[in-house]
Amino acid sequence: MSGRFTVAPVSAGIATPAAAPKEGFRFRPRHLWILPGLAIAIVGSRTDSSLTAIGVMVAFGIAPHLAFLAGIGQRRPARQMAPGALALFNAMHHPAIPAAIVVLKVTGVVPTLLFVGATAWLSHIVIGWAIGDGRRPAVQSRVATPA
Repeated sequence: MSGRFTVAPVSAGIATPAAAPKEGFRFRPRHLWILPGLAIAIVGSRTDSSLTAIGVMVAFGIAPHLAFLAGIGQRRPARQMAPGALALFNAMHHPAIPAAIVVLKVTGVVPTLLFVGATAWLSHIVIGWAIGDGRRPAVQSRVATPA
């Protein structure tokens, strides 16, 4: 019998958990990226807290994952992203553009709302590194699930 529970004899009348191997959270060095990701988000949110700025933060924070929509209607392998969407997804998950906008704000070239959006976008990317969601390879390998 496979599963997490074993059935005790009928006389006992209860189910007990089986001794399963520990499959929990394992701290890795990449998880430390959550700290600068949150710091970037806090700096951006403290710069301007108007209702417009909050909308910009939400829009720029979600926008990198909207690249999935570019693959609608395209042929793709099962459980993989469409090639056109993959290129856009990887471009949206590269930190160069939002980092450049942040640098330009320091020099005073870009408006505050664009800076707020860029910090939300950059925070999205950095927190993605922490949780293991970042740029994806062109050929995605499929991991076999244990039987």
